Amino acid sequence: MGQSALENFQPQEVKPGVQYQTDGELATLAGDIATTIFHPVGTTKMGRDDDPMAVVDPHLRVRDGRGGVIKGLRIVDAGVMPMITSGNTNSPTLMIAEKAAKWLISNE
Repeated sequence: MGQSALENFQPQEVKPGVQYQTDGELATLAGDIATTIFHPVGTTKMGRDDDPMAVVDPHLRVRDGRGGVIKGLRIVDAGVMPMITSGNTNSPTLMIAEKAAKWLISNE
């Protein structure tokens, strides 16, 4: 913001503040200040058996890291969405939950 191209706009830093300059100070403040108003998704990748990055299988069962799944444990939330939806994540999450409920009832 201190470049001559922006000089006419006279930008002023609000957060974290010009008094914080070191990498350590900025890293600490990033953790203190950073929040999201968005709905995080993509934290628990769903994938095929041969995908080592997949946390859950296509039926939302949590993988055990040895080629199997952890019996009775599923992830049923927006974390399994690969990308955030263009709208609120509530309805897609409800659809994921309804599908999971059907799988649970039918023992899939």
